[in-house]
Amino acid sequence: MLLCWPVTVLEGETGADPAAGGGFAVVSELEPVGAVVGRPGDGVVARAAELLAARRREHPAEILAQPEDAEAVARALPGWGRDGATLHTLGGPAEPPALRPDAEVALIAPSERHRLPPDGIPPPVWREIEPTWERGRPVAVAFVDGRPASFCLGTLETETLWDVSIETLEPYRHQGLAAACFVALRRHYRELAKQPVWGAHHSNPASLRLARRLGFVPAARLEIFIQPG
Repeated sequence: MLLCWPVTVLEGETGADPAAGGGFAVVSELEPVGAVVGRPGDGVVARAAELLAARRREHPAEILAQPEDAEAVARALPGWGRDGATLHTLGGPAEPPALRPDAEVALIAPSERHRLPPDGIPPPVWREIEPTWERGRPVAVAFVDGRPASFCLGTLETETLWDVSIETLEPYRHQGLAAACFVALRRHYRELAKQPVWGAHHSNPASLRLARRLGFVPAARLEIFIQPG
């Protein structure tokens, strides 16, 4: 988040849980996503929730936390839902699936954005595509009969990792298009010496299944707090 988005950093309260080493919160200024690092105190977590509530869009805001800090965060977020997420790293090579005859996969660079008009692309996906292009990164797109059907992009990056984001439009799911997009984009990031990370909510078994099919294996866990309503 710090490397890819403009963010607001909320410092921990003075003397807050000194045994845990304090902490801080980070809130994206573009998306309704935040993270709590350590145990910065109830007031900091509540303030992060207020900032995120103002940025809510189609989906509720989310706050991420490490499992060992989850109970302290839960105390500061009464009424918020809770889900777990498993972070995966690639355990083996991912081979491209056989595509249907009317499909092709292309990497759409920022200079080729004319090939991907926003019409027909869900707004949440488009809001991920534009900042990806602004960072100079391509987006892998599967086209069926010339129409964009599936997308894979790196929404967040560190110096050595990239976070996999995949979306396939409803009529084209379960046809191997998402897997083909991932394999194509992985080649690009491999040239940058960056490895993929896949985060899957436990409440999204389809994402967990796709991670396994692509060769990902569990590596870590996060707790996710979800804004009510």
